[in-house]
Amino acid sequence: MERWKVDDLIDQLFDMGRELGFVKKSQHDYVEVVKGYVKNYIEPLSKKENNPKLLNPKFWKSKWFGEYLDYRIDSYYKGKLEASTIQKDVSAIEKMKEIQNATGFIKGLKKLRVGEAGSIKEEKGWRYKLHQEGVKVDITERKSLVVDAKTSETIVKRFKNTIPATYKHEKLLKNIIDLQRATGGRISATYNLRAKDINLENRTVRFFDKHDMIRTVFYDKKWDQFMKELKGNKTQGQRIFSMKKRNGQELNTTEATKRIHKMIDEVSKKAGLDKIQEGKKYTSHFNRRQYAQNMYDKCKIWTKEDIKKEIAKYISNQGSNKEGIIKRLQNEKYRINWYNRQKGKPSRDFTQEECRRLIVSLALGHSRLSIVHRYITVDDKKKRTPKK
Repeated sequence: MERWKVDDLIDQLFDMGRELGFVKKSQHDYVEVVKGYVKNYIEPLSKKENNPKLLNPKFWKSKWFGEYLDYRIDSYYKGKLEASTIQKDVSAIEKMKEIQNATGFIKGLKKLRVGEAGSIKEEKGWRYKLHQEGVKVDITERKSLVVDAKTSETIVKRFKNTIPATYKHEKLLKNIIDLQRATGGRISATYNLRAKDINLENRTVRFFDKHDMIRTVFYDKKWDQFMKELKGNKTQGQRIFSMKKRNGQELNTTEATKRIHKMIDEVSKKAGLDKIQEGKKYTSHFNRRQYAQNMYDKCKIWTKEDIKKEIAKYISNQGSNKEGIIKRLQNEKYRINWYNRQKGKPSRDFTQEECRRLIVSLALGHSRLSIVHRYITVDDKKKRTPKK
């Protein structure tokens, strides 16, 4: 079967769907989405197998769309596709299946094979797969940069050198940026630090994070002097950072965070760091992303057991949060085994690559593998060096 005939068949199927009320006006482009699936996956497959009949929907296999979806999800991780585009892939193919199964338009095809139906709540189907992989329309698209370590140093240096000496909080801003680079802390949690939260002996910083979570992270030896100077001779309960209004009243966390964000945006524009890459700029989230990227890259050559030891070390330092973190990791392992559960296969452990992402997620104050894709650029599958 030739591709133009398949495209014509898809056109006719969706035309009938519109006439019968299956296709809404907002879904007018579904037909092109399905054609894209045929063009980008089915046709190359038929040529590879030297079997033109595979283009015919009667011979499609469920696993093909799953493989196509994996390819699209990988492109999403690399920033080449938006979450909404992949969600539409699923919606369009499900709509085609709905029309065909209801009308039997394509003769000789009782049921279109493009995967099982399901939902996030039911923990099955393509939508649950996207949910498990973190491909969600409500995920904030990356607006800040993610670059290599050397470029990162250059950008931070340029930013710092642009901060006007007349800024009342020049030193505070520089210190917050460096503290983010060392720990990956959020602006609000970083601003709230007190002297007792910095443990110079253990090289840890304790954050009182969002959702009332207490998070303790380790920092590298290269930050020893910075941390020592930051803590100084402050008493245990004394704040590391302080910003005041003109009347001398202390700014609350929300007010201070908002002001710090504003200062970063102002300096970023002044330094020309808002136009480095199209649609991306230096923001308050840049250092947090770079912290995550550096940690991910560092773990590349580690064995899975090495990473597991680091994860165990992290968990052991979380105090009262320990049990909660363990429970969330168990839930995460349950999520990654959704396919195995559907197929009656035994549960699997985290892979080396998943462990890399998991340790980054934990260090950022999360516990989901999918969250990591908001922060880092993951390695191409062909370039990974997985260890046992």
